[in-house]
Amino acid sequence: MKPLYLITPTFLPERGGQELLVDRLANEFGRYYSAYVVTPRRGAIAKRIPAIKRNYRLIRTPPTGKTPYLLLNGQIGLISTMTGFVRSHGKSILHLFEPFHLGLSVSAIKNMTNSTFILSLIGSTTYDPFTTTHHRFKYYMKFIMDNADAVTASTRELGERGRDQGYNGEIHIIPHGVDTNQFHPNNAYRRNELRRSLGVKTDEPMIFAVQRLHPRKRTSQLILAAAEVLKSLPSAKFIIGGRGREMEQLQKLIVSLKLQDSVKLIGYIPDSELPFYYAAADIFALHTLYEGFGIVVIEAMASGLPVVTTNVGGMDDIVEDNGAGIIVPPNNPSEMAEAILTTLEAKKHQRYAEHARRAAEEKYSTKKVCLQYIDLYQSV
Repeated sequence: MKPLYLITPTFLPERGGQELLVDRLANEFGRYYSAYVVTPRRGAIAKRIPAIKRNYRLIRTPPTGKTPYLLLNGQIGLISTMTGFVRSHGKSILHLFEPFHLGLSVSAIKNMTNSTFILSLIGSTTYDPFTTTHHRFKYYMKFIMDNADAVTASTRELGERGRDQGYNGEIHIIPHGVDTNQFHPNNAYRRNELRRSLGVKTDEPMIFAVQRLHPRKRTSQLILAAAEVLKSLPSAKFIIGGRGREMEQLQKLIVSLKLQDSVKLIGYIPDSELPFYYAAADIFALHTLYEGFGIVVIEAMASGLPVVTTNVGGMDDIVEDNGAGIIVPPNNPSEMAEAILTTLEAKKHQRYAEHARRAAEEKYSTKKVCLQYIDLYQSV
């Protein structure tokens, strides 16, 4: 087997969809390849390597960033670090996640080492409705895509964004993956214990959310939806995990609406504990203004949770097409509240839960996602 390098501009311990995706894929790929994760050093976290033993090795390269100097530093640093390394190990597979920061250097390494270059379109640089980056660098992005031997996207929507940037080749739709053993309905054996610790009674509906508390997510809309739900269902409890710069502002909103007994911001949830929170809940709710994929959604689905979320990004691919829940327009608390109440109805709740778990097993398990990539690697 050729050595496999998964190249990403950001990585653990930063915790986002891209970082989790690369970690999970690399760990699974390590069963089939000599797998490496290649990522720039990022300040204080340069020495913080994931503590759990994994089936891959980590290679740190010089830092990159958003300034012209850091962008150039990252591109040159990757070339200087990796060219000799790849040559010494023979023809390799270079799989880049996100084209912007390191695409030029991976293209160069491919040509200098006669390696195979796979590009996955994920992240905000492929498309971000809040900036003009993807417009300003359209021709650069097209150049990187044209230099790849194969291009993938995690959803049809992101594939269409690649087309918008002028790429005319085939775009393979391969979703993100989730560990369906780690995230599983069977984790509910801690349901009552965890609910007690959160102040949620056994018979009270628990709506769970976990996300960055960032303006782009607009978590305030979920809190406003909670206020609407509580008018019809006063026993409902909303548990919102995650941290971010809006924490204080959101807490003030909860107080102003007098929801302190029913809506709780609980902050960061350790990865080891997160599966139990999903399994203790009745619904997963995510309000966001844009989501490239939404890895927390498939974590919830793998846990057997129906999903209520906004119809942005690839959510129709993941939730609606799989019958795993309901999608609603963003910035519409009334519709989100109505969707939550509808989803809690016994027959619909059971059907959504069954569909969610089945889709996770059949489409989104990390093993199945890796096998799709392996088929692609072998075809180019």
